[in-house]
Formats: sequence, C-alpha cells, structure tokens
Amino acid sequence: MCIVDDISASRLNKNAKNKCIKSLNLMFSKVILTAEDSFQFVAPDFSELDIFKKLEILPLGHSRRSQLITRWVELELGEEVEEKEFWGKIDELKLHVNSLIRKNVVPAKPFYLLLLLQAFQTISYQRLELTSYGHYYQYLIYQALLRAHVKQSEIDTYINVLTELGQAILESSTESLSESELNDFFASYSNNFLPVNQDAVIEVLIRSCILRKTETSLKFRYRYLFYFFAAKSLADSLHKGDTAKRKIQTLVDSIHLEKSSNIILFLIHHSKDPWILEQILYSIMDIFPEEDAASLEKESLHFLRDFIDKLPEIVVENRDAKQERLKEDQIQDELEREEKENEEAIEAKDSYEESFDDELSLFIKKVNKAFRVAEVCGQIIRNRFGSLERDSLEMVYEESLLVSLRFLNILLKSSEYMKEEVIRKIKRILDQSPDRSDADIRKEAESFYVSLNYLVILAVLNKASFSLGSAQGREIYLKVTGQQNTPASKLIQEIIEPQFEKKIRLLKG
Repeated sequence: MCIVDDISASRLNKNAKNKCIKSLNLMFSKVILTAEDSFQFVAPDFSELDIFKKLEILPLGHSRRSQLITRWVELELGEEVEEKEFWGKIDELKLHVNSLIRKNVVPAKPFYLLLLLQAFQTISYQRLELTSYGHYYQYLIYQALLRAHVKQSEIDTYINVLTELGQAILESSTESLSESELNDFFASYSNNFLPVNQDAVIEVLIRSCILRKTETSLKFRYRYLFYFFAAKSLADSLHKGDTAKRKIQTLVDSIHLEKSSNIILFLIHHSKDPWILEQILYSIMDIFPEEDAASLEKESLHFLRDFIDKLPEIVVENRDAKQERLKEDQIQDELEREEKENEEAIEAKDSYEESFDDELSLFIKKVNKAFRVAEVCGQIIRNRFGSLERDSLEMVYEESLLVSLRFLNILLKSSEYMKEEVIRKIKRILDQSPDRSDADIRKEAESFYVSLNYLVILAVLNKASFSLGSAQGREIYLKVTGQQNTPASKLIQEIIEPQFEKKIRLLKG
C-alpha cells in the first residue's frame, strides 16, 4: 500500500502528476491519496484518478468522539485505574472537547480532536495558567505555524500579522479581504510595523491552513481562527482609545448572535480588563428586567391548582362544545369571508400582525440572548475560576442564574397555551371515547397539564445547569444558592452536582 499525503501541495505540473499517479497504480496494489478540499474541483482533470473512490473525512459525532476519547483515556491510564477515575477523566475530556468545538468552530475531525487531546496533556504538563480555553486554541495555531516550518523567532511576527488581519476582516462585511483590500492592508501594516514580505507571509499562512484563498478574496480557514484574532485585535486596542470599547459594546449588545458571543469568549481570554465583564453583567441585567425570578415556591405555583380545580367545569363545557363544533366552524368560515371582503379589516389585521411580529421578534431575541449569555458566563466560570475574584465569580453565576429564572417566570405566567392544550386534549378524548366518565377525563387532563408544566420547568433548569455548571465552582454555587434560598436555585444545584461533580446526594426523611 502507498499513502501520499496532501498531493494537492505537489508542485508537479498536470502531466507529471498524472504520470506519477499512473506509476503508483502500477507499483502498488492499493494507493491512498489525501488532498485539500479544493482539490475536488481539479480532480476531474487527472484521468488517472478516474479509478479512485472519492471519499471525505467527515466530522465525528458525539458517539464517535466518545469512542475516541475512551480509547485515549484507556491508553493513558491503563487497566488498573479505578472506575471512578476512569469515567471521571472521560467526562472531563468530553466536556473540554465539546466546549472547544462549539458548533463546529473547530472542525470535529480526527486530526483536530487528537491535537486537542494532546494539548490537554501538554498544557497540563507545562503547568500553564489556564485562564480560558484560549490556550488550547492558541496551541492549535502554534502547531499549524510550526508545521509550515515557521521559525520560532518569526512566530511573533506572524501572530502580529494575523491579529491585524483579524481586525481588518472583523470590519469587513464579508469577513474576507479582496486583493485590493489585502494590498491596502499590508501598506497600512508597513506604516505601523516593520514591513514584511506580503507574498511570502500569505503563502505560509495558506500552507499552514490558517488562511484560505478563493478566486476573489482571502479569509480565515476556520471560524475559531477568525474569532481568536478578531478578539485579540480588540484586546490589544483597548488602551488606545474608545474605538475598541464601542466595538466591544456592540458585540455585547448582540451577544445573542453566534459570531458576537464567540468573539466575546475569546476576548475574555485575551484581556482581563474588568470593564469587559462589567458590560456583560449589564447586558444580563437588561434581559427581562421587569420580571421576577421564578422561585418555584409552593405559593408561586397556585395557578396550577386553580386551573386543575376548574377542570370539571371545562370537561362539561367541552362535552357541550363538541356538539356545537360544526356550528363554530361555520361561523369561522363566515368571519373569514367577511374579512376578505372588508379591505379596512384586512389592513388593520396586517398592521396588527406586523406589530405582533416585531414584538415576537424582540421577545425571541431576548430569549436567545438569555441563553447565549448564560453559555458565555458558564465558560467564564469554568475557565477563569483561577484568576477571577470570588465576588466577580459569584456575581457572574448569580446574574446568569437570575436571567434564566426570569425567563422561566415568563413561561409560567404565560401558561394560557398550556391551558389551551389541555382543552384540546379533552376534546380529543371526547372525540375518541365519548362515553368516558368525567372523573376519568379530569384525571387524564390533570396529569397532562401538570406534565406540560413539569417539562417546561425541567427544560429551563437543565439549560441553566448545563450552561453554568462546573466541577470547580462548588463553593460559588453553594454560596449563591444559600443566599437565594429558593427551590429553583436549589434544584439547579442538585442538577449540577451529579453532572459535573459526579456526586449523588441522598435525601433522608
């Protein structure tokens, strides 16, 4: 078998490359060629490749990642390690890997996964100050430059070029630079720093798979590279005036967007300026500020009992409504016909719907922002617990927790949809089994209604717990939970402990 790695990088011309492939086919029973993604567009030009199967290395899903991590831990710890340590190590690595990949920010392909697993070992052994996952992304970048044969003495220059490039691409609407924009960039770069050989630097950065060149532009090859250097450029510019602060404020305001939230995460790695954390906290406090946080105290859930007490009446009403359904449908048909004939009514309806859509859009934006902010703050807690002051960590956790519970309170107060679902459920029961007793229908409807509310509550608590949880933040969680002293905060603590600390607390009595 012959394996040729990265044949797309070969400098042989088309004819010579074709002859080379033909010779390999004659000499070996099996030939495997690897190439860049872009090679698929020129592959048809090589007739000797017609007999090859064309395959792609796909990203690994959670199952495949788990298999890879398990095998890695088996090789690292051996067979005599205790079960608790073995599975604890696997869960720890899975949490790190999934946090770093973050929706394919880093490709979930074997090469990158193995590099990350190696980085967890290497960085730990070097005892670097792990203030954030940024160190691991930085490790990937350094490895890429070293593979492109960049000298150790030149790495600082390349990092500086990439940082300035990150700023230029951040300001671009297309997240890329055209050829003319690239020339302008290097001209400006030479005015601020010692000049570099533009063509040589770009060639190395493309060869290292940090940059990608298309027919019309140049851009970062992977999302994490763009986020990393865009954030570094902002961090390096903080002391130069208010321009960087205004850009950061814009990113914080739009933290519900994937691009903004990821740049903010890298920004926290590059800078320890407390102003950044303050802006994030202000952003959290501004989400549903008029709402109280759901406590899940018995008294706050009285609406559940109130509606359940009304179920007998609703069952009876819906028995009558079943007989009137045809009449109601006819009335609705008539109303729709009248609406179509009345232009003013249609315009009023359109105006209402437009207003409603704007209101709904704003609500969804706030919900998305609440979830994103919780994820960002969870990363801060997990990766800055060694460098942030206790008061700051407690405030980050508390404010993130409160915004999740404020959202839960909105859902619980807006339970009309759930009530309507119950009424529809009763109608379906009556349609299918009109002879069932009122008591049976009430019992099933009550169970259905309580289950709906339970699932909503559990979903929000789970989301908050998995976003904010950490194996190292126990003291922070306990203190904030003790201060709030509500069933909701205690339930989140109970979800965090088994998931991140591998502890199950048995309650007696």
